[in-house]
Amino acid sequence: MFVDSSLAMVNLISKANANCDSSNGKISVVGVLNNIGPVTYLWNNFSTSNALSGLAPGTYWVQTTDAFGCVASDTIQVGDDGVPYLSIVSYQSPACFGDSNGSVVLTGTSGSPPYKYSLDGTNFSSTAQLTGIAAGTYTIYITDANSCPNDTLVTFTQPPDLLSAVNPDTVSCFGDATAGLQIWAQGGSPPLLFALNNSPWQSSPVFQVCRPETTRCW
Repeated sequence: MFVDSSLAMVNLISKANANCDSSNGKISVVGVLNNIGPVTYLWNNFSTSNALSGLAPGTYWVQTTDAFGCVASDTIQVGDDGVPYLSIVSYQSPACFGDSNGSVVLTGTSGSPPYKYSLDGTNFSSTAQLTGIAAGTYTIYITDANSCPNDTLVTFTQPPDLLSAVNPDTVSCFGDATAGLQIWAQGGSPPLLFALNNSPWQSSPVFQVCRPETTRCW
């Protein structure tokens, strides 16, 4: 048999980094070029398999030897893709007491994109904006391409309930228009505006009463 010693053996390596802060990296010799006969394997942890799994991030070494004693060796670095981190870009609390129109804009970093987001930990979407949120404290979830999870807490506040009452004056004489109205209100989101029937909105809670047949007010 003729052996061409000018052709060096070459290992074909496949690698997967560790992720999710776990020791789950993988390396395998998927093939050897220019070998003669069967190939044996030797790793720096003394394994003789063609593949290693359950690897922590770090440096690994493999040597292959064929039937003629020709050797190929490689040093492989297993990286750490880590876990995704969730950041709040912006959020909007509900506009009024009891509303469910809050929203939040999210972004993911680290881990392995693309990311998916969820408000309940079950229904995930690639949309980085979550809407239709009522007041309360929520755990917002993120997963990456490796299904590694992470989460963060966000609190959505709401304005106090808007309460109001009317304090009317008493008309002094029959037919007069000498009375007024004062509206008491609290809550909501200041500044508060007031209107009587179809009158223009105003910042003052005090209204004068006009007689229907005239524009004169007292």
